[in-house]
Amino acid sequence: MRKITFTLGLVTALILGACNFFAPSSDIQTENLQNDVARTQIAAIRASATVDAERLAITAEYASGSIANAALQSTRIVSTLMAQGTRFIDLPPLPENAIVAALPTALAPPANGTSIIGGIPTSTVPAIGNPLITPGMGGAAARGGATIVPVPGVSATPVLAASPNANAPALSNIQVSARVGADDCAISPSPSFNTGVTELYLVATATNIAPGMTISSRWTRDGVEVAFYEWTPDFAVNGACIWFLAPGAEVDLSTGSWNVQLAIDGAAVGSSGFTING
Repeated sequence: MRKITFTLGLVTALILGACNFFAPSSDIQTENLQNDVARTQIAAIRASATVDAERLAITAEYASGSIANAALQSTRIVSTLMAQGTRFIDLPPLPENAIVAALPTALAPPANGTSIIGGIPTSTVPAIGNPLITPGMGGAAARGGATIVPVPGVSATPVLAASPNANAPALSNIQVSARVGADDCAISPSPSFNTGVTELYLVATATNIAPGMTISSRWTRDGVEVAFYEWTPDFAVNGACIWFLAPGAEVDLSTGSWNVQLAIDGAAVGSSGFTING
């Protein structure tokens, strides 16, 4: 019985020893586990890198579009300034080693209170009515690269139009009609008349006309003078209608493009155009 037990134990030990012999060592198992973890980490890093690269590409594309939009907006601003009459000085690119004199920044005034620009007292610098507008000195390839540089101490002052003299003599509401009313104003004025019209009136509202002033009307057809009339009132006219008559018995009212020019003491003050149709 003891011999059988010993034999079974020996067989069992041999079997277990054989299993341990053919199984991988613990170092190899640890290395395989580390490799699996490393492969997982590498896959995660590659996925993250792909996402980051796509984000960078989208950011670069957006930045490129923003730069293009800014350049377009700059070009539009410069085009608007030029359309409004702003002078533009287009300088050629400078040599690589060129020395450029830049406009100095605002300097502290000396003790006597006279400010200095470029080393010259402003009292000796000619006055500048508008800010200077100059392009960038780096040889900009397009007008959109121009830079607006205001001169220190000089501000743009709007130019106001002179107000008209309310007391100046004038002829307004100039019209042509075939009839006038009892108030000497036009009845049914029109820019067009038919052949066969027997007479035409040139009517206007006179303002601040003093006695002795001469009012004249010059009638032309297709650029050729046909009639000329003058009238010198011996009384003041202010706010009333006056008229000149071109009768068919004296004036050839034939088809064409007509114009009547009004003047006060020889100075043109207005006109009215009309046509006579065949």
